[in-house]
Amino acid sequence: MTGLNSLKLVSSKPAPKSNPREIRRQKLCKKLAEQLEMARCMKAGGVHEVIVKKRERDQETGETCETQRTKNLKPWWWMASDGKTHLTVRYGAKPLELAKGRNAIETDGIDGVIRTLEIIKTAVQSGELDLQIEGLTAKTMHSQQIERETLTLKKS
Repeated sequence: MTGLNSLKLVSSKPAPKSNPREIRRQKLCKKLAEQLEMARCMKAGGVHEVIVKKRERDQETGETCETQRTKNLKPWWWMASDGKTHLTVRYGAKPLELAKGRNAIETDGIDGVIRTLEIIKTAVQSGELDLQIEGLTAKTMHSQQIERETLTLKKS
């Protein structure tokens, strides 16, 4: 028992699981960082590629091996007919509605896109877009629930 007496014993509980809001923020920040890096590469004249590692099992030998492939990224910005660059912020496959009825930001060229993405990233980290993200995920979850209910009605 002399070994245990030399240790500092405390009462502790594991930390609670992450907050869903925090998980959504981190997911959007990761995507914003990818878009920001893509914009910087386009400004420099290069091509931005994200490499994804995937584990696959060989059917014949049964061994798992790690393969790499490039992830297909699409820019969130485009040139409008008036010559301005428009940028949308996407959460998953859907654009976020930043203000009532407005889902895009007008900028001036690739420099404006980079500045805007940096501003949006800090806004997401501080939690300013939490309500918009939750509204979008709630709509998606509600539509999936309705779809499930109709599918169960068709099966009966």
